[in-house]
Amino acid sequence: MKRYHNWHNLQKDFQGWQIIRPDLDVETVVSKHSWCLNLEYCHSSLKELLKKYHVPKPAVDFFVVTELELSKLPLDVFFKLVQHQYKNSSTGGYIACLSYYLNCRKSYTGLSNSYSNNIRTIFDQELLFATSTENCSAVTDYPINKLSNGQLIEGSNFIFVHPNIRYFLWK
Repeated sequence: MKRYHNWHNLQKDFQGWQIIRPDLDVETVVSKHSWCLNLEYCHSSLKELLKKYHVPKPAVDFFVVTELELSKLPLDVFFKLVQHQYKNSSTGGYIACLSYYLNCRKSYTGLSNSYSNNIRTIFDQELLFATSTENCSAVTDYPINKLSNGQLIEGSNFIFVHPNIRYFLWK
């Protein structure tokens, strides 16, 4: 018999949060502005949190791409989607994807033996279209060895409702 988990509540309980911390970070940025939001590719719990800040306007100011299923797309397809969203926004956006699912159809140069460094290198290369980026990722090389208060921290091998590779993209 298959068990159905509420990943949103599991992540909150696991981390000891009232609200998922990365969701709160995005809400903090969005709540300071009167933006037209594109939440088409936003996961449901964050979409519910942000939709109260949406201001209908003719053009999109800020986009959010956090739907976990998008992490399963080949990286080039994911980055094309992000670039399209960025191009169609006036201020930028927020993206997140889950490192656990990443797959690639091309080979990257300049990669090291460090998983976290490789993720940063690839995303830095692929997000060059953005005027500026803010990396808020939580990617670890050996998540099974990383503890906080006696518990494993969120890392590259954890599947939660909010992905662990996170960037704000600004114009």
